[in-house]
Parts: sequence; C-alpha cells; structure tokens
Amino acid sequence: MLKYPGRGPRYSRRDAVGVCPRLLSSCSAGAGVDRLGRLSMDRALLLGARGLRAFGFGFAAVLIGVHLERRGLSAGLIGLTVGLGLAAASLSGLASAGLAARVEQS
Repeated sequence: MLKYPGRGPRYSRRDAVGVCPRLLSSCSAGAGVDRLGRLSMDRALLLGARGLRAFGFGFAAVLIGVHLERRGLSAGLIGLTVGLGLAAASLSGLASAGLAARVEQS
C-alpha cells in the first residue's frame, strides 16, 4: 500500500486513480460503487463516455463501408480497409495502455 502526503495511511494507488491499475481479478468487487449499489458520478461519466465512443466508432465503420461501396470498391477491399482500421485502433489502444502502465510505475 502506497502512502500519499496528506491522505492518511489507508490511501492506496487504486484510490488515487479510481480504478485498480492491475488486472481486474486483483481488484475488490465493489470499486466505484457506494453502499446502496449506485455508481459514483465519475464512474458513471466514464462508462457513459466509453459507451458513446464505442457507438461512434462502430457507426463510423459502417458509414465508411457504405461510402466505399458507393465509390465502387469491391466487398473484399472494403472488408480489408475496415479490418485494417480496427486493427490499427486496437494496437494503438494497447500501446497507450502499455505506456500508461510504464508512466504509472515511475
């Protein structure tokens, strides 16, 4: 357990960032939830923003596919284009998570 100045001895790094920085299996099951089972405002905002981002990302992939079809590309090229875009987004997310973990450790 890490100690932060002015926060008392029971303040951990998980409390500082709002979520457990390690795998979810090592986190307590009730992180971000109050006694009545309600989400904290920060957690609700984060979940809402992630939901909107996921919807926008999926909707953009559909719109790009429709646009490329109207431009005359074959189904195989459209699938390749959308697949490469999804792979690039996944890899950049993994790279960001790895960088965040390194910054957190230092």
